Amino acid sequence: MQANTCFMFNQMRDMAQVLNETVHHVGQMILKKFALQEPQAINQPHQNQFVGVGRVCCDSNGRLNAKSLILESFSGKTVPMDVSQVESFSLFPGQVIAVEGENPLGSKLSAKQIYTDTSLPLPQRPSLSSEENGPIQIVVAAGPFTQSDTLTYQPLEDLVEYIQEHSPHLVILIGPFIDATHPHVIEGILAETFQAFFERIVDGIMQPLETLNTQVLMIPSWRDAHHHAVYPVLPFVLRKQYAKLILAPDPCVVDIHGLVIGATSTDILLHLGKEEIFQVQLSLDRLGRIAGHILSQQSFYPLYPPAEEMNLDLELWANYAVLEVTPHILILPSDLRCFVKNLNGCVIVNPERLAKGLVGGNFARLEVSCAKGDVNVNAQIVKI
Repeated sequence: MQANTCFMFNQMRDMAQVLNETVHHVGQMILKKFALQEPQAINQPHQNQFVGVGRVCCDSNGRLNAKSLILESFSGKTVPMDVSQVESFSLFPGQVIAVEGENPLGSKLSAKQIYTDTSLPLPQRPSLSSEENGPIQIVVAAGPFTQSDTLTYQPLEDLVEYIQEHSPHLVILIGPFIDATHPHVIEGILAETFQAFFERIVDGIMQPLETLNTQVLMIPSWRDAHHHAVYPVLPFVLRKQYAKLILAPDPCVVDIHGLVIGATSTDILLHLGKEEIFQVQLSLDRLGRIAGHILSQQSFYPLYPPAEEMNLDLELWANYAVLEVTPHILILPSDLRCFVKNLNGCVIVNPERLAKGLVGGNFARLEVSCAKGDVNVNAQIVKI
């Protein structure tokens, strides 16, 4: 996605088409993966058990619950769905599912089994060899980068000192860099433009690192006060160029000689956690289950409608917020508790925030070794 990409010019029919195409595409992959029969119309009477495909919706503006479940097909037809007979499920608005169930009158779909997983395979084995070059050292930090009572950016300065000391190969910095919800930003106490202030922040990062063999990847956030408040987020534009700085969009996927890393600044874990309804008998913990939805739906942001504070461009979402492979490493910064989890070979990392309220927060340090094509990731959450 380029910095000059047009956004927020969606017509209603185009938005409906995007949603319908998503249901059709993901639904077909679910049917193929689980070898299910051809789907039938979900809102018509069926005397026998059948398979239906659709998108999970809510029948009101409130929070989704078991009584407000609606399934919407790719043709736009809807039917209430009863999940009382399903032993285990985890559902949220926007999720594409396949359902085995009954609908004798055409007025309610009684689900017996729900299928949701379309996880893609991992990429081909990386061409990197740790035996020759040693493991790859990666540092990951997500904003806010300063405490809520100041704009001194002390946690960021401490992080830069850490990078100078340890010289990682790659540093991934994820916005917001100038948090639009910061009290001082809201009060407007800055004596310069947000863009000028941001460029000073970038210079304060890159100048101390210019003698290091360290690449810096900078990912924006829709919460950045100096940037476009729309998701997916266009990459930053700077007047000054830095040889070792990569300006990426949000979300983004980075390929390092076959090592694939995916990242987004949006707190999709928190957003899904607020909307999810579940009845789970499996041993998978809550955070792992929520993170698994990103992989199973092949999307960095599978929730629809999005969180109220989000401005979602559906056409950009369909083109740039999808996963074409399961990454080796998936970075999902969140206000939820930090964690590192391995889900079917994908290491999911939540480094939390570099600054949390009035105090410093956390960042993540990763050591990636690639021996004989196998990817091994050692991850550590470090307090700043």
